[in-house]
Amino acid sequence: MAQGRDWCSLVNPDGPIDPAATKIHKIRPVDLKTAPRFPAILPRVRDFIGDSPIVAHAYENERDFLDYEFARAKVIEWGDSAYGEERYICTQILYEQTFPGATKSLTAMCDRLALDASERDDRHGALLDAEMTAEALILLERLLKHGESAAPRSWSSA
Repeated sequence: MAQGRDWCSLVNPDGPIDPAATKIHKIRPVDLKTAPRFPAILPRVRDFIGDSPIVAHAYENERDFLDYEFARAKVIEWGDSAYGEERYICTQILYEQTFPGATKSLTAMCDRLALDASERDDRHGALLDAEMTAEALILLERLLKHGESAAPRSWSSA
């Protein structure tokens, strides 16, 4: 189970990179030349995910990426899913249930939940987004189940 651990790897996409993605992520094509291809890290991905739920903001993007790469690695058939829908927990959906009509971006959600998203001004990356999504999930779960304050854990007494 991945709870309490993090893991991050660059992945060689085997193709061109959209210049807009380079601008956002600050990862240049030259940075990826020696990065492993997805099939090489697939066992590590599977081990890391294990039987844990997969938490993501706008989970369809993550699901589609995993499905594409698993199919490209010939682990699943094209059109199949690497992980069942029931494995995904989407903070965007939970946020929408809690704050109907609010802007649903990760930054907007963090702002509304009083989570510090200022690091995203300078860098944007999967690990940072995952950390922010995890913090948001904790607060959304409290709000949905217990009606507790949305104050970040760092603001409350230990």
